[in-house]
Amino acid sequence: HRLAEEHLTLAEVLQGAGYQTAGFFGGPFLHPTFGLDQGFEVYQSCMTAIPDSASDGIIRADAQKKDDNPAHADITGPRTLKRFKSWLETVNDRPFFAFLHLWDVHYDYIPPQRYVDMFDPNYDGEIDSVGFIANEKIRSGMRQRDLEHIIALYDGEIRFSDDILQQIFSALDQIGRLDNALIVLTSDHGEEFFEHGGKGHNQTLYDEVIRVPLIFRWLGQLPQDQIVDGQVRLIDVMPTILSLVGVDLDRTVQGQDLSRILRGQDSASGSAFCELRPHRDQFKALRTNDIKILIPGPGRPPIYFDLRADPQELRILTEPNRLFKEAMMELQETEQASLELYQRLVGSAGQGVQIDKEMERRLRSLGYIGSGDGDKK
Repeated sequence: HRLAEEHLTLAEVLQGAGYQTAGFFGGPFLHPTFGLDQGFEVYQSCMTAIPDSASDGIIRADAQKKDDNPAHADITGPRTLKRFKSWLETVNDRPFFAFLHLWDVHYDYIPPQRYVDMFDPNYDGEIDSVGFIANEKIRSGMRQRDLEHIIALYDGEIRFSDDILQQIFSALDQIGRLDNALIVLTSDHGEEFFEHGGKGHNQTLYDEVIRVPLIFRWLGQLPQDQIVDGQVRLIDVMPTILSLVGVDLDRTVQGQDLSRILRGQDSASGSAFCELRPHRDQFKALRTNDIKILIPGPGRPPIYFDLRADPQELRILTEPNRLFKEAMMELQETEQASLELYQRLVGSAGQGVQIDKEMERRLRSLGYIGSGDGDKK
């Protein structure tokens, strides 16, 4: 689906408040053909062979590309850095909003060799991360030393992205904008390495996939080195940013303003509703600071975890107490509200997107499109 023009993005709100706006993305689903470029004066693809503009909503990718999984093997961080630095040369004294999407941590995990040497210099096995999902050698029960190497490759990709971030911050510092910049760092998902039998992501709603970093930095405005122990959510990011910079949002959003929590004036205690729709299945979960309810597919019974006693979600509770029963009611109510919101966002106003075979192949290889037409999500 394409996000309809009538809906309001963070970039549109800030653009309306006088901000200069730019976005730089490295993954297929952020392409302008899906409507997520709304509000960006500059919005550039940092992917190999996929342009950042499309004619009539159709992505015309490089037909000569031979790699079966080019998005997996793509290295986008240096290109993102270069394009961001070029854009910085054009900004004026007005405030700006820049969205930078770093893709390289996504599998396949193929960091530059110096990062492999940094995390696993003594590995002498034959396992690598090429074709991570389809690679039958990367499986549950594989030799522990080989699994350690795969995780080291993942760590190398993270460190590689950290170093790109450092250069992004240096570029801001060179133009005198770093010390007054509100920086927000987060991710859309984590990865699983057989903690519950699977690998990658888009398979489960266990914590190794849904718990992600969320870092706010703003010198002189937010406390430094403060850790928020309570649970917050990605849907909280937009209202928090707007509150911190003093821009009003005239529409209702799902998330809450975290500014008081970030300043240590309040605690985080809300629930998080999680949903995953791989292929024809639907997984749901409700997570609080203390407990978690996971429904691992249609018609399957819920699974209960006490996160305080079992943070790795290894012991399924057989007799849910009152807290779980109340949480199950909340899950059902939140799911219904989410469905109604979906209908408003997509049901009547959503526009089908025509994508070419190159983009379809990339999305399918990443697991975002199933094996048949009925599996597309």
